[in-house]
Amino acid sequence: MKGPMGKGLAPEQTGIHIAFCAGTGALCFVDLMAHIALAELGLLTAEDHEAGSILPNQFEMKMYASFPSKAEGVAWTLMEALDSYCKAKGSKSFELIPRLSKEKVNTARWNEGWIENTLLKYPAKDVQRMWVCGPPVMNETFDRTLMDMRKRLDRS
Repeated sequence: MKGPMGKGLAPEQTGIHIAFCAGTGALCFVDLMAHIALAELGLLTAEDHEAGSILPNQFEMKMYASFPSKAEGVAWTLMEALDSYCKAKGSKSFELIPRLSKEKVNTARWNEGWIENTLLKYPAKDVQRMWVCGPPVMNETFDRTLMDMRKRLDRS
């Protein structure tokens, strides 16, 4: 056994970062959320800063998370607490945009139209990273939509 390998999520220090997760796909973002929380609380170490930690006043994380309910939300407590803290502080470092199907919260289907409309809300030049982590059908829908968007951009 060896690992972890690679750069992980490799967020930039600044700019907009967008994550779309569903179910256990939220687990991929727990370390990043913890890092954002430490940055917001001023608890990052000198070693963290040398490694290129985020700059809370210039970093934005938009977390689109889909679960049946809060009770079934993986890492829900962390997401909700970080979102509440950042809102109370007036920080844009983390924003939770939940989709809770059983609780009738933002129940729009994450289909091609929704994905494209959601992404077009953000200026492309400001988006540094985007991640998608969920069930295979969700991942495939995002992949197909992004390829279609790219083809249309290439033609224009």
